[in-house]
Amino acid sequence: MFLPRDEKKQVLPGSFSVFTDRRKTVISSTNPDYPAGSQLPLKDGLFRYKKGERESTIVELEGRCYALGLQVSDGYREYKRGDGYVNDIICMIFVPI
Repeated sequence: MFLPRDEKKQVLPGSFSVFTDRRKTVISSTNPDYPAGSQLPLKDGLFRYKKGERESTIVELEGRCYALGLQVSDGYREYKRGDGYVNDIICMIFVPI
């Protein structure tokens, strides 16, 4: 996963990213506090965007504020686009503020 970097190409301290499903279950994470299989404690509305939609907002997570960027998967070529299979993935990137 890509993380935001500073002008020296160092990962911004405290930033992390996760892939989740719509049930808030973490699939993959760069933060050991949110391992695969854990639940991401964020508001339900962040998991209701349509396929391909993206958003940026400010969230509070575990008492800390983050700038959050997210995007819902839109499928890959033929995969997940026309065969009726639904398994949306949401990518989230957190940057402390």
